[in-house]
Amino acid sequence: MIFKFFKNKYSLFIIEIGIEDLPYSKSKYICDFLLEKYKNNLYKNNLFFKKINIYYSSRRISIISKKLYRINNNIYEIIRGPSLKNLSYNNIFLKFNNWIKKYNLNLNNIKYLIKDNNIFFINFLKINKKYNIKKILFSVVNNSIIELLNNNLNLILSKDIKFIKPIISISLIIDNDFILGKILEIKLNNFFYGNINNIYKKIYINNSKEYINSLKKYGNIIINNYSRKKIILKKINIILKKYNLYIDNNLIEKNIDIYIHLNEYPSVLSIEFNINYIKNLPKSIIEYIIIYHKFIPTYFSYNNELTNKFILISNIISKKYKNLIYWSICNIHNSLNELCIFFNIDIKNDIILLKEKLNEILFRKKLGSMYEKIYRFKIFSLYLIKKTHKYYLYKYINDISDFYKLDLVTNLGIFYPKLQGIISSIYYKIKKNNNINNIVLNSIKNQYFNENDYIKNNKLNYLTYIISLSDKLDTLIGNFILHKYNEYKITGNNDPLYIKKYSIYIIKILINIDLDIKISFLIKKTLLIYNQKKNYDYLFIKIKKFFINRIINFYLNKNYSINIINSVISCQDDSLFDINLRIKSITLFINEDFNKFINIINTYKRINNLIINNIDYNNNINIKKIYIHNKLLTEIKSIENYLSVNINNRKYLKSLYILNILCKKINIYLDNNLILTSNIFIKNYKLKYLFSIINNFYNIVNFNILKF
Repeated sequence: MIFKFFKNKYSLFIIEIGIEDLPYSKSKYICDFLLEKYKNNLYKNNLFFKKINIYYSSRRISIISKKLYRINNNIYEIIRGPSLKNLSYNNIFLKFNNWIKKYNLNLNNIKYLIKDNNIFFINFLKINKKYNIKKILFSVVNNSIIELLNNNLNLILSKDIKFIKPIISISLIIDNDFILGKILEIKLNNFFYGNINNIYKKIYINNSKEYINSLKKYGNIIINNYSRKKIILKKINIILKKYNLYIDNNLIEKNIDIYIHLNEYPSVLSIEFNINYIKNLPKSIIEYIIIYHKFIPTYFSYNNELTNKFILISNIISKKYKNLIYWSICNIHNSLNELCIFFNIDIKNDIILLKEKLNEILFRKKLGSMYEKIYRFKIFSLYLIKKTHKYYLYKYINDISDFYKLDLVTNLGIFYPKLQGIISSIYYKIKKNNNINNIVLNSIKNQYFNENDYIKNNKLNYLTYIISLSDKLDTLIGNFILHKYNEYKITGNNDPLYIKKYSIYIIKILINIDLDIKISFLIKKTLLIYNQKKNYDYLFIKIKKFFINRIINFYLNKNYSINIINSVISCQDDSLFDINLRIKSITLFINEDFNKFINIINTYKRINNLIINNIDYNNNINIKKIYIHNKLLTEIKSIENYLSVNINNRKYLKSLYILNILCKKINIYLDNNLILTSNIFIKNYKLKYLFSIINNFYNIVNFNILKF
């Protein structure tokens, strides 16, 4: 047992870990993990803190702990002394004195009366060991880093193995004192390194309070990520106002964290490239190249047209900033020159000849050419349009199929695969002249979309989702057909044929556009288009099982309860639209009112037990013809009807609240009516009625599986 004593406070403890060019996504993951382990190790050592901030860039991770404190520097433990039970007044002092002499104790540390199980003891408070704050903090950091490395990250250091992303330095300082020693055979520094442009410059400080200002002043480093973000946005706005321009805010939001991560002392420049490229190349190609080189394209505010200015975000502008501008322009010009050559060659090709070339590109062995894939895609897209009653989309499918995947046989598509989709849309605009439909244009342009934010933010039109769904289903089920004699297993990141990846996109599309279509329909139609009559049943069962497992994993990754997921899928495994509604409704209902949910569970169990224990009852009674007049039963029937209407309309959250009201009425009925009467007819009638009631539960979720 440890007592609570007065506190010793430490103003500021700083950990800086020097790393070598970690990408943003990796750095963020590492920092989140490291911070969690660091806090856990502090708690284990009875250390507390008012606030902890973590900052990171591609070169360093900084953890700043403010007002770190713990109990008194001495750790105490209680030594139990003699019991005072059944002792007279004289015997108490005799035993007490003998105990003091025997252990040579200090009277100042004696606790005279400590009660334990109604027996009083004399106890001694003993100093166990001296506490060294520097040793403990060293141990905390050491253990945190080791736990990080044990998490299978590419940060493990060894003299025998060369690693891609090593830790290159570690510095620890608490108030006025650096903590020295070795962690992972790395000698702890009593200094910090400057910006990447001054990587060999060492920055010395006398106190941890000087850390942020000294690194900024002498090392050209702004530690705070938020401060770097403010600087970048402020400087961009200055340039935009100066030239009356604007930029794509979505592009900034998407990449701002990367800009912050790469640039510890950010600077922003406006650079111009040759304006003739805007006249000779489509706008979308130039935009792609500017973004590809990590620059930001700009547009005129008055007409939204692309300009020949782009914005460069760089790390600390040195005296040689003109070289930076020169090489940036060279990179853009070299890429645009190459694109001009390819574009001028491609644009002369006849569309019919290009479509014939698709016959020469193999989609998959035994699954035909890319031309055949487009034919299957066209048929299935028409099926989906018919199934979803979006008949106005019929007229667009022919145009889309004419230009679909056309970029695969162009020079631009071969040498710049990320321009695929954009190239096909350019062909469409050129070949159709003024007869352009924006729905078709956007669908062709976004045919390769794979970004989660497109699905999440619903940035695409409905037709794009339909054709993407058709394409990905064709690819996924085609891969299953190729492996029909081998059980396809996904383990960890092992997904060589992208079956896992495509299934996730299909699930997201179905949920995002609320496409109320059965998974069985999607599988069956695709198999029929592939003409798989011989292996139809085997493939259907295998693919359906795979989809159900992917749906379960999808919702598990969204932190939904496995009980809820399994209970829903056990009574509805075919419509993802319906599955999604049920899982979300049940989860929301439980979170809003858990007591009502428990009431439903208990009522279900009560009815179910009555039925199971009397399973031999006569269930041939027609309860619609025979009706026992009872006011309560009339109310129950009315609630049942209202519940059925809401279930049929898929208003599952509302249905659960109605079901809770129904449960209250049922419990009143069961409390006041004897079900298991001696009259066999009445007994069978009541059990039959309860059986009909319990179906209302199952129409929402399988309560046999739903356990809490």
